[in-house]
Amino acid sequence: MVTKRISLVTATGLGLIGGLLLGTANKNLAYTIGFSAGGALFGGGLVAFIYDTRLNKVRNELEDYLSELEKENSQLQALLKAAENLKKDIETAKITAIQNANELSKELNRVKDLLQREINQGKALSDENKRLLIRINELQSECAELSKLCQEKDATLIDYEKQFDDQLAQEFENKKQELIKQEVAKEFELTQQAFNAIDEMKALMEEFYEAHQTQREYFLKTHDRYLEYKESLKAKNQQAYDELAELKDGLELRVRMLQQTIDEGLISPQHVNYGLNPIGNKANALIDWIWNNHQIPLKGLGFSEAEELTILGFEFPRSVDGQELAQKIIEAKQHLATLLWVHEIASVIYDKVTERLIVKYRQDKPKPLNDDEIYKLGLIRASQFGDRIFLHTDHKSKGKPTLRIMSATGGGKGIATKNIVAYFLTLDNWEIWVSDPLHGSEEDYWHCPKVATSPGESSKAYSEFVKVHKDRQAKRPAMTDKFVLGIFDEFDKQHDDDDKKSATEIMTAIRHTKQRQILIGQSGEVGENRWTWDAMKNCSLLFIEDAIATAIKHDKDLGWSLTKKREIQRKYEKFAEWAAAKNESQNLSSENAYRIGLIIVGDRYEFLEIPSAHKGILRNGAGIIRESFTQNLEASNRNLEVVQQASIVNSSPEIECPHCHSGDFTRNKSVKNPLMYRYKCKSCHKTFIAPNNKITSSN
Repeated sequence: MVTKRISLVTATGLGLIGGLLLGTANKNLAYTIGFSAGGALFGGGLVAFIYDTRLNKVRNELEDYLSELEKENSQLQALLKAAENLKKDIETAKITAIQNANELSKELNRVKDLLQREINQGKALSDENKRLLIRINELQSECAELSKLCQEKDATLIDYEKQFDDQLAQEFENKKQELIKQEVAKEFELTQQAFNAIDEMKALMEEFYEAHQTQREYFLKTHDRYLEYKESLKAKNQQAYDELAELKDGLELRVRMLQQTIDEGLISPQHVNYGLNPIGNKANALIDWIWNNHQIPLKGLGFSEAEELTILGFEFPRSVDGQELAQKIIEAKQHLATLLWVHEIASVIYDKVTERLIVKYRQDKPKPLNDDEIYKLGLIRASQFGDRIFLHTDHKSKGKPTLRIMSATGGGKGIATKNIVAYFLTLDNWEIWVSDPLHGSEEDYWHCPKVATSPGESSKAYSEFVKVHKDRQAKRPAMTDKFVLGIFDEFDKQHDDDDKKSATEIMTAIRHTKQRQILIGQSGEVGENRWTWDAMKNCSLLFIEDAIATAIKHDKDLGWSLTKKREIQRKYEKFAEWAAAKNESQNLSSENAYRIGLIIVGDRYEFLEIPSAHKGILRNGAGIIRESFTQNLEASNRNLEVVQQASIVNSSPEIECPHCHSGDFTRNKSVKNPLMYRYKCKSCHKTFIAPNNKITSSN
């Protein structure tokens, strides 16, 4: 407002000066005043027109820019709404993604505040525009008032000029000379006044010029500041848009990462922070080693310290086989112990229930428990080994007559079994069959008679063992009347599926025919040897040394609870440490080494100390070792003759199933031939026709 008034006064002053100059040239005061007023009005109007034009242009630019800001604001609002929707989607992700979602929410709030500041600035510009419009209206009103005042002044001047001319005409004649003198004096005075006015106007013009220059500089600076502010707004707007676009891309990337995290569980290594606790550094070092060597990301879940062991928990992607991952760490136990600066990696367990990897390590070399503490903890002494095996294979004490012995090569299967044979040789009326398909190998330490010494003989030996069972079941004379313990080494690898099928069928039935069998194998991996865990539940299971870890791995197959599994794991670790310490301190040979066995019978279990190797040849005692199947043949034939004579006396022909040789059957119905009958076997459920002493089979 002030600027416009200064410009209007300046233009009016310039107009007056121009009018005076023109009027002075005509030597007529009235015309001089008229030209001055006209020039003033023309200059003021011209300045007002130019100012209004520029002001309208600025106003239009501001309105256009405000419109652009509003459009951009709408776009930013839409993007903000989309960002908020993304935020809501992220919040529904897993608990593991909550922290990332909170960080994104904070970032969105920051952008929202930035956008709000931009909107507020836009509103401030809008308010300034409204204020300028109001001021323009005020200036237009003032211009109208000034125009009206100028018209009134013009009318007054015209009236004054007319009166003045009339007065001059009336007094011209009477006071011509005086008027001339007065006019000359007045003209001189007016001229002097005009020159004085010109000087004053010059000074005023200089002031107006300086003010105009100041105003021009102010306008130029204001315009420059406006352009600079406009460019800064554009830059800020572009920056906000770029930041929002970058944030949107980042959100989309995080959403994809979160989705992948939901699908996989973990996509990158995540270290743990335990403060000053050095356990955190060990956990992170293990995470880095797995990532660098196997490209498998781990996430530390925490730790616990129990007695001498420290337990670390890790999460891994769902696509990774937990057991294979545990095996990778087990294979590098020694290297990792050096890397982590610990005494040893005690165990690596894949927990199927929680889908977690459990790593236990021992920081310092443990102080071994003494013997009394070990035996109080539940380890059965070696002196009781034979008694416990006999008990766990005796059905009268809820044992299972089939014993599976499993360990790795060199794990002590032969040592344990030879001690079992030595124990049974002390019992009355027992006959022991030893089948060794790998007879003559460097690791053959049996030193006793054998019924089979090759794979072919071993298969025939097992067929004879099954035949004894069926003969006794059918109440027919069998090869021997003694209790029979059949020991079949390398049963997993050297016996075919038919033998395994037969073994499965008689696993528990032999308890009624005074028989027990020991099936020896190298691995506790049941499926790899074409067994099933349902079949294994019909056996007493003896795992020795490393095979115990395999048993613990199959806790669910064995029907263990998590508590039971952890209890067995803890005990085994202590017993294994004790045995290893004893072997190391006494520098014991393999034959005399301390070994740990785990026997499982149904839902019961015991840890057994395996005795050292039996020295020397196994000899007959109260029990005997069968050397061949021709032994006691004459006695068997005599028994057969007695049975046949009894059959003749009773006129009752002996009948047995031609399919399985079972004597347990039922007579079904007669056939057309009155001398023949149809029977159904209770063992194999097949039918057959028996005419007197001659048997003709049918399907």
